[in-house]
Amino acid sequence: MTFKIYYFLPFVFILMMFDTLDGQSNDQFLSFADSIHNHWHYVKEEKLQHKFFREKDITTLLKSYESLSMIHFDTLGFSVEGRPIHIIKFGQGDIPVAMWTQMHGNEPTATMAVMDMLRFFADDDPFLSEWKSNIYQRISLYIIPMLNPDGAEVFKRRNALDIDLNRDALRLESPESQLLKMVIDSIRPRFGFNLHDQSDYYTAGDVDIPATIAFLAPAYDEDKSINDSRANAMRLIVQLNEIVQQYLPGAVGRFSDTFEPRAFGDNIQKWGTSTILIESGAYKGDLHKQTQRQLHFTMLLAALQSIASKSYLIEGLRPYEDIPYNNRRGHDLIVRNLDLIVSGDTIRLDVAYQKDEVRIEQPPHYFQRFFISDMGDLSTMYGFIEVDAEGWTYSSGKLLKDKWKSLLDMNIAAIIQQGYSHVLVKRLPPEHKIQGLPLQFLLHERDFNNDIKMGLNPGIILTHDGDNRRVFINNGQFLNLAEDDIQHLEKLTIADLFD
Repeated sequence: MTFKIYYFLPFVFILMMFDTLDGQSNDQFLSFADSIHNHWHYVKEEKLQHKFFREKDITTLLKSYESLSMIHFDTLGFSVEGRPIHIIKFGQGDIPVAMWTQMHGNEPTATMAVMDMLRFFADDDPFLSEWKSNIYQRISLYIIPMLNPDGAEVFKRRNALDIDLNRDALRLESPESQLLKMVIDSIRPRFGFNLHDQSDYYTAGDVDIPATIAFLAPAYDEDKSINDSRANAMRLIVQLNEIVQQYLPGAVGRFSDTFEPRAFGDNIQKWGTSTILIESGAYKGDLHKQTQRQLHFTMLLAALQSIASKSYLIEGLRPYEDIPYNNRRGHDLIVRNLDLIVSGDTIRLDVAYQKDEVRIEQPPHYFQRFFISDMGDLSTMYGFIEVDAEGWTYSSGKLLKDKWKSLLDMNIAAIIQQGYSHVLVKRLPPEHKIQGLPLQFLLHERDFNNDIKMGLNPGIILTHDGDNRRVFINNGQFLNLAEDDIQHLEKLTIADLFD
């Protein structure tokens, strides 16, 4: 790995300022975090390119660190289906810190970030040795990098027993829950980081900005009391929020602090660990959450520095309370002011789409299924893409039926131009071939339903009165046909989807 010395000179200067540890200024802390943020590009684990990885991928990466003396890992135990659950240890200090990721199997962002952290710790570049030595001497860090490998295997929230591990802190019915409780009981961490992904559809309060990151210092009782332990979690969150605001102003929310007596975060807070929940939400155009991954890397390393130096103690609690609560008001696409004729009357509706994600084996490793998630007056809702249909005429996409041989020769762009949203086929194309196509494929004519109703995925065509401008909305995509949004489909035929 090759580095440029001049890049690290500011980094070394900041480390020298941190040498006194106690009482460093906020500017110093943010400058330090910015250096870490910029350094991520050099240590990013390139073998994790997308969010649909599995336990075997993490195990392979961990084995590459077996020869290093500063990083230790072991198998804690096994999941319901017998997959190993690992624990990583770095440091020999007297401040124990725990981090656990992927308690929910389809929430992988922080797992990517902690694997990036391992590369950072393993890097032998001399310009980093002083900082790593400081952390190593002051903190004992324990990381469980994938608590729910069975859920990760099939990209679902719950484990193989269909138990939500984050609601199993009391009964401990699942082996994965038992292992986490064992770690907490044995190391008694001063700080605990409960690392998750949240819904893409949260906004950072009552604004049209996705909550790309959300924080919480979980309550440990119904009164939401604040003792020293919870207050320290709030103080550290104040610092982490300031880091994120440097890169994504206004994109931070606060997760609901309603006490949940079954949840691990609430109970670990109750058991005396300053517990911090970090949730990765959406960032427009970043399906695999690399922006959030980099932010996690930055926040977690900066948090370790703050814990080692006790700099979080200078923060007040009011800025924590000022972080707006998450507000679930987002959608992937909203069509506004759509006029429908129902029994002779004109009904004006806003129509919103959201998606489900399914993992598939072939690249791009995912398949998205869109559906109408809300309709009516959505004036308080926000869409990543918004289309104003006022002044446009609505019509429904059509079903294309033809002889199989003729169908195979048809051009995708031409099909869309002719107003077809669905194609009747003898067999379905592979999902990886049709991912991202603005068409839907059916085996049976009876399955064709382009009604605008909740849960359906209708194709919508909008034509502007008086000219030939047309907008095509299908499968969660918005295409302006007058602007050649389908130019990339002009050389693609139905036959190409079956190669």
